[in-house]
Amino acid sequence: MNVITSYTELQQFQASCAAEMEELHKGTQINVSLATCSIAAGARETYAALEDELQQQGLIDVTLRSSGCMCFCYAEPTVEIVRPGDAPLIFGGVDEKKSSPSGADLRQTRRSGRRDSAVTKPQADAYRHRQLRRNQP
Repeated sequence: MNVITSYTELQQFQASCAAEMEELHKGTQINVSLATCSIAAGARETYAALEDELQQQGLIDVTLRSSGCMCFCYAEPTVEIVRPGDAPLIFGGVDEKKSSPSGADLRQTRRSGRRDSAVTKPQADAYRHRQLRRNQP
């Protein structure tokens, strides 16, 4: 990496980083929590099943990623679906069987408005905040 020596170079670098980030966040993203508790609950198998299903369905606009702890140990393995323009959804208890028809079922769940086993990102953040406040002395 080169040393940035002027404000113009800094602006160019910032623009290139912003373009890279925009490209990374294009399309639908599926984040599978692969923290210790989720691995113990079978998240690696869930990740592999989702990966296979995405390949079988030929969904090239969907990016599958692993993430760290989502603070939902009781609901592991957890899967977060992030679609451009929509609030992120977090699904709990997603095992291999639930993830096999993933593409169609997860899209249908989002479109129909049903949220049987899903919470939105703001709901998840509010839950984490309440848990942190309870654990403070």
